[in-house]
Amino acid sequence: MKNSDRRANVLIDIIQKHDIKIIAEVGVDKCAVLKKVLDDCGNFINQYWAIDPWASWDFTDKFQKRTEEDWKNIYLYACKLMRYFPQLHVLKLTSLKASKFFPKKYFDLVFIDADHQYEAVQDDIEAWLPLIKKGGFITGHDYGHKNFPGVKKAVDEFFDIDFTICGDKVWIKEII
Repeated sequence: MKNSDRRANVLIDIIQKHDIKIIAEVGVDKCAVLKKVLDDCGNFINQYWAIDPWASWDFTDKFQKRTEEDWKNIYLYACKLMRYFPQLHVLKLTSLKASKFFPKKYFDLVFIDADHQYEAVQDDIEAWLPLIKKGGFITGHDYGHKNFPGVKKAVDEFFDIDFTICGDKVWIKEII
């Protein structure tokens, strides 16, 4: 099973067990997670917001090797998926800029898998947390990954021990 499938399966489990209708995925890259989630749960979801700058940035060597043309093609692929998934909305923006477009308590679930540096993860949690409804979830990826210690540090500082870890290093915090 691919890593993206394991991440998607954690989200699918949350969607199937709770009344999840409006989702934001922050840090979409090649759309693997969103495609699996929408394939499996599209009938339950009213809105799925795919948010990514789809542009070169200092994250890992894998991303630095992509050309501008590569990024453009990945973004166009995300846009093409809107033909098949009418609930999909694509925003070519950074996480923090995109968060300003939504009112408080808008989302049922926000999945953060964007910039994995400590300060960026802190900023993402701070920006998206107020946008989640009571009974909703904020989640993210790469908790405890050896290459991304900033994710664990930011999540630990923000939530102390009041969150869970599932599947492929996915952290989950229910908003009560």
